[in-house]
Amino acid sequence: MDQLIHFLGLGIEGGQPRGGLHRSPSLAREFLPALQRASGLQFVDEGDISPMPGDAAKVHSPEDLKGVDWKPYQQGLRKIRDLLQKKNGPVLNWGGDHSVALSTVGAFCEHAPQGSVVWIDAHADLNLPCVSPTGNLHGMPLSVLLDLGEIKTRHFPWIQGCLNPTQLIYVGLRDLDPFEQQTLLDLNITAYPAPVIRRRGMAAVAREIFARVQGRPLHISFDIDSLSPEVAPSTGVPVAEGLLLPEVEILGRELSRHPDLTSMDVVEINPALGTAQDVRQTYLAAFKVVASVFSAAEPLFYSAPPRTPTP
Repeated sequence: MDQLIHFLGLGIEGGQPRGGLHRSPSLAREFLPALQRASGLQFVDEGDISPMPGDAAKVHSPEDLKGVDWKPYQQGLRKIRDLLQKKNGPVLNWGGDHSVALSTVGAFCEHAPQGSVVWIDAHADLNLPCVSPTGNLHGMPLSVLLDLGEIKTRHFPWIQGCLNPTQLIYVGLRDLDPFEQQTLLDLNITAYPAPVIRRRGMAAVAREIFARVQGRPLHISFDIDSLSPEVAPSTGVPVAEGLLLPEVEILGRELSRHPDLTSMDVVEINPALGTAQDVRQTYLAAFKVVASVFSAAEPLFYSAPPRTPTP
């Protein structure tokens, strides 16, 4: 099945301290020809939104937000918004760390205010600056998008869209801070933690998620650390006992039936972490998930994996 997909590189890595994420979209592009041959998917390269690599900004208070360079995020949001408005194929946003969701989900919520977001991740990314144990921005995008404590209203005027808790579904959670745990309860956000998926089976969970998102435009935000580290080792915050690749492919194939699958993120693949084999394995896992979401033929094989670039 041919599918036109707009590939956008978002190599923003300042939301966390490990360098290397800025190179993730470039290496992903080396896989695209093989993926296209194997799956029939057709990619249009929309270029990159990427700042120069530098030190990550630590955000422990609203005042610290003033020290973050927001220009790449703003550029990314505008670019994605323009692509979504054209309505000639879904957008594949390739990060970068998960702070890029400020751009990707921000643009999606502006484009589709009633849309659903399926967030596949080991982490909830719900921290506010004043309670974050790390001060890393990649742990905060959903607090902004949900406007917790009016943080978006007060500090992010360039994000016009806002996410309602009823529109958000988590998949794969297993590493939450106390504040995040309480916020999930307070806002009654739908969540399928990894232990629940192991108990119920992904097939049943996937059918339930599909029923929940029917009738609304859909955005999928896929963090590679949702997978177990032995499946996808090249990521900065691995968490044990995660999802297995066949489980996420089951979910992807279920969601591929959605008639208004608008956009997808792939984030937190760091080609500077691990061996060349680790990096290759992590990219192949990510592209198998992408292929399942966009209805590629199964099984999916790759002929000539690209050489991992030198840092």
